Amino acid sequence: MKVGVIGLGYVGLTLSIASALRGIKIYGIENNSATLESIQGGKAHFYEPFIDELLQLCIDRNFFVSKTFEKGQDLDAFIITIGTPLIGDDKKVNYQFLLSSLDALAACYTGKEVVILRSTISVGTTRKIVLPYLSKISGLPESKIKVAFCPERTIEGKAIEELYSLPQVIGANNSESFEMASLFFKTLTDSIIQVPSLEMAELVKLFNNTYRDVHFAMGNAFNEIAQSFGIDGYSAIEAANKGYKRSNIGLPGYVGGPCLEKDPYILSENMPNHNGKNFIINSRKYNESLEDSTLNWVKSNYSPKAIIGISGLAFKGIPETSDLRGSVAVNIARKIVLAGFKVALHDFTAKNEELADLNLGEVSTDFFELVEKAETVLIMNNSKRYLNIDKSKLEKVIGSAKYTIFDSWNILPQEIKNIEALDIKTLGNYKILEHDE
Repeated sequence: MKVGVIGLGYVGLTLSIASALRGIKIYGIENNSATLESIQGGKAHFYEPFIDELLQLCIDRNFFVSKTFEKGQDLDAFIITIGTPLIGDDKKVNYQFLLSSLDALAACYTGKEVVILRSTISVGTTRKIVLPYLSKISGLPESKIKVAFCPERTIEGKAIEELYSLPQVIGANNSESFEMASLFFKTLTDSIIQVPSLEMAELVKLFNNTYRDVHFAMGNAFNEIAQSFGIDGYSAIEAANKGYKRSNIGLPGYVGGPCLEKDPYILSENMPNHNGKNFIINSRKYNESLEDSTLNWVKSNYSPKAIIGISGLAFKGIPETSDLRGSVAVNIARKIVLAGFKVALHDFTAKNEELADLNLGEVSTDFFELVEKAETVLIMNNSKRYLNIDKSKLEKVIGSAKYTIFDSWNILPQEIKNIEALDIKTLGNYKILEHDE
């Protein structure tokens, strides 16, 4: 097959590499010049284990990149992987990027190709927006258009691995569209799940991410409930889960990223008002409330003259990623700055220039430098690299005076916690300690 991929961000690039390595000829387009130049040079513009080595195996062999498709270029399929950001206070989806991506394929789209959407969209969008648009640019009736929705469900840090192992869900507008989409995805995985409509496939993606958001919201709510009784929430949840197979309560933690921060809003966009919608939105807002809760802790414990260190700006630490999109840590850093504090930033994976581009504060080259310059440090993700912090070096930097680290994910190893001068607070106990003080 010869496949055009529109958008070479995280989703588009990993899918392109995985497909090209299986023998499919991929023609990717990307309008960001810096991103395009980086890919052409065999280097991804984000962190993913071994991605550069894999990219170099296929670039200019089975994987070709440019800014636009050639006029009349003969392809079998187009795959749209662009982002769908939210806009406005009511957090509606901005479909301008989706429409622009459809325009981008107009140079060589004839109607014989199947158009596959991987972008997250509200239920009904493929049928109500994409089908009419493709009909318009091709001159064909909607009944002749071939389109499928195949949700992207990989986790950052294991994307290429999961493209070869996860089932691929396919919803299509007719049998020919399904067969063409299935032909492509069968080169990646033997597990194809056919659903009876475009709308069901759209819903599957939204269900997957919204389920995780709600699951984590329950853990955060239980944590707060435990604290209202003067009990460490983290420990209580661990005890409830231990050895009890029917309990998998999420541990308290920040919930963000490019999907979980927006997919509950996308799911609710076309949903009639009922208790299900309220439940989803209230869960999302509960997770968002941790941002102001953390800000209030900082404000109640430090003067605005203090430098607040923030480590772990990438939206998650396991699997490791450099992605700052939808990062709760970035949101909290912005709020701390707006409250009049200075911040210093550090991340094990995100590039220092990316952190500097946030324009929030000084960037520290390592964790110890951050501790040295900041009055306190907030550890905001659960990167395993915190497990390898040198105890003796940290003791030397801290000295004998009491020093507080807000270890939100309770990731620091016990030997670090045993440092006499170190005062550790976690999401499981910080409200209790604040109340006690």
